[in-house]
Amino acid sequence: MKNFNVCVGAVLLIATCCGAGTAGYDSQPYAPVKNSPALLAEKQVALAAVRKVWTLDDEVVAGVRNKAEKGKVDADALFESFNDDGSWKKKLPVGETLTEKEYKTHEAYFADLISLAGYSRFGAKNALDKNKAKGLVYRSLLWYFDNGFAAPPQYHQTFNYHAPMATVGGRMLIVGTVLFDDIHADRAKNMKAQNLYEYMCDYGRQFINAAPQIRGPNWSFRLDNCMLYVLFCDDPVVMDEYSYHWNKALSFNRWETETDGVHPDWSMMHHGDMNYWGMYGIAWTSRVIQYGEVFNGTPWAYKIEQLDFIADCMTEGVRWSLYRGNCEYTSAPKRGSFLLARTDGVAASFKELVAQLLELGGDQLSSRTGLERLESELILPPWSVEGGAVDTRPEFSGHRYFWTTEYQVHRRPDFAIYTRRCSQRTRPPEDSSQKPGTLHLNYGTGYTPIMRSGDELRLSRLAWDFQHVPGTTVEQGCTVASGKAGSTKRGLNLFSGGVDDGMYGCGAFDMQIVQFDPDGSGSYEFINGAGALKGTFFFDDGMVALGQNIRRIAPGSGKILTTLNNVMRKGNVVYSIDESSPKTVKQSNPIEQQLTVNHVAWVWHDHVGYVVSGAAKLVLSCDEQPFNEKLKQDKDFKKIIIAELGKEIWGNDRFNMFRLWLDHGSDPQNQSYAYAVYPNCSVQELKARAAQVGTFSKKNVAGIQAIAKDGIFYAVFSKPGTVQFADGVSISSDVPLVVMVRKNDSGEYEFHASNPDHRGLRREYVPGSGKTIGTLYKEPIVIRVEGLGSETSVGFQLSTERGEEGASVKGGQ
Repeated sequence: MKNFNVCVGAVLLIATCCGAGTAGYDSQPYAPVKNSPALLAEKQVALAAVRKVWTLDDEVVAGVRNKAEKGKVDADALFESFNDDGSWKKKLPVGETLTEKEYKTHEAYFADLISLAGYSRFGAKNALDKNKAKGLVYRSLLWYFDNGFAAPPQYHQTFNYHAPMATVGGRMLIVGTVLFDDIHADRAKNMKAQNLYEYMCDYGRQFINAAPQIRGPNWSFRLDNCMLYVLFCDDPVVMDEYSYHWNKALSFNRWETETDGVHPDWSMMHHGDMNYWGMYGIAWTSRVIQYGEVFNGTPWAYKIEQLDFIADCMTEGVRWSLYRGNCEYTSAPKRGSFLLARTDGVAASFKELVAQLLELGGDQLSSRTGLERLESELILPPWSVEGGAVDTRPEFSGHRYFWTTEYQVHRRPDFAIYTRRCSQRTRPPEDSSQKPGTLHLNYGTGYTPIMRSGDELRLSRLAWDFQHVPGTTVEQGCTVASGKAGSTKRGLNLFSGGVDDGMYGCGAFDMQIVQFDPDGSGSYEFINGAGALKGTFFFDDGMVALGQNIRRIAPGSGKILTTLNNVMRKGNVVYSIDESSPKTVKQSNPIEQQLTVNHVAWVWHDHVGYVVSGAAKLVLSCDEQPFNEKLKQDKDFKKIIIAELGKEIWGNDRFNMFRLWLDHGSDPQNQSYAYAVYPNCSVQELKARAAQVGTFSKKNVAGIQAIAKDGIFYAVFSKPGTVQFADGVSISSDVPLVVMVRKNDSGEYEFHASNPDHRGLRREYVPGSGKTIGTLYKEPIVIRVEGLGSETSVGFQLSTERGEEGASVKGGQ
């Protein structure tokens, strides 16, 4: 057999004769399992049983068979496409990188090879033609390997994780799957068949041993291609290695030293530093449960601790992205904005997965009771229920800050509020592959969706220009070139953090969105002209938002706006400015009016109330907005809107929208804002709450944001300082810190704090510097307090473990 040296690239094996080098990734360590002859025989039987239940094998073969048996293969033309030595008559490009057009040539080659394999197995009328086609396949694949065509390290073209037919590596395995019986029968008597088998096994081995993509959510999607490889090899030793890597990926958050995966705060991270528990989390869960079902009862079955881990991922992670059966779609932002059907189906899929895991784990699951309760209480949206019934049951209460992804969730039985931040540790959500990349640019600037019915934004975003994203403070008219991952788009500053005690919480970040130079120099340019310190503070009845130091940070002329909400208009709008008599805007009436607020204003729409406190220019816009041309490309939007709202709405190409924002002008200087959102109230209740806004004790200056309400004290220190609340209560900190205080059921004050300048999971942006970003507090941080019980100081031993440094820590322990 010809010597075939390999190196690990981004995805697959690379023949050194190609001149290809590595892409900076290392092969993962693996110590082969020691199998006794008896155990090896047992595993061989188990692997054969797996083949019987792995339906993708059958599906792949069925597609090729159907084409061959229906006479859709022109055998003469196929034979004419190859020389006698197996070489393809067209020119195949080779190199470390290939253009999309060059990859298409490789795909065309494999299309011919798949057809030839299908003809050999299913279409040939006699043994002579069958063997002629089979022999040509063998010679051609050997030619492909021996001449260095397999395969440059280009992830999406060479390997992709969606469908085997979509990539070079997957197409090669289809050939092996179709001719599985022939290749394995011929190996003992045909050296070419044996050489080919070894080539393909070595090549396919890289599917499960590629550093960048085996971990994180993507690795679970690779199950199809990896299993084609494992089943083709038909070797328990290969299955041992695959099982090792799969379980390592499941248990160790990608790999011990890497950043993506499931982290101690139960964030699911994908492509680094974004929470992906939405539809990606559902897909990940489906694949890991599918693996468990396929290998249940075999030597490669999950251990109970792995099943418990999956259960915890579902209860501690996935369910937080669902409210009343609706997926908070930015938890899979690149796809979620476009692919409505994917987010629509999340809740029903999740409910089925919970049931599957319960069956798989049985009574051994330590979290079985919690899973059973989750399954029974999970609310499905009307479009997932026969007859479209609306489930009016209340949902769970709680609060969670996912510190590794800067994603905060506040849940009450009748509403949910999410907020998404970014910093130098984390980027704004993944860019859309649609150009220009304006759709997701502003999600990292404090995006704060407010949900009461659950589907407020499901269809509303079709009429978004993505310049008025709820909760954000941005300069209008800014765009940025799109990219698949957008890893260089980040917050300039480190300050971003939150604190929670499981039921309440707050958070803030110093917003300056930049694009770092991809050359790794550390230089950057601003991609939005707005800068601000933005904080959100959560209570039983809703949220208070504070903003300060709103300013222009880069040249530009666009207005800087803070958007409170942007949703489809439902019913009348009622508002009052500075205690004036309420005015009503009927749903049929358009309006866009700037309202000058001196003291307080309130606006009510669809049972959600907004109270603006302090001087402000408030803009109320109730008018039709055109559909976003990019989102209209998703055919599901058309189908669903026609089905639910009627053809006339789709034909009008616009929605009647309710939009509310604060206008800071084009060149604000140290401006601020303060507003509250009450997601479930009547007009009269809102009027009463607006009258109480002045009684809130709050601070929103000099890098400090704080508010005391309903017995909860929140304080955000982006700089050292003191917060003086009412009734002689004060909190002081000498370091950046996020603090919350509230009484427990025993009437004692409990203190929690977190480090908003923590290092996170990445080093300094400049590669090779060896430096880390962020601040690590090895000694306890002490705050000074007055008026909160007998305590005069409280110490916090903030976590020093990498990946947990942003966690909330209880004081005095």
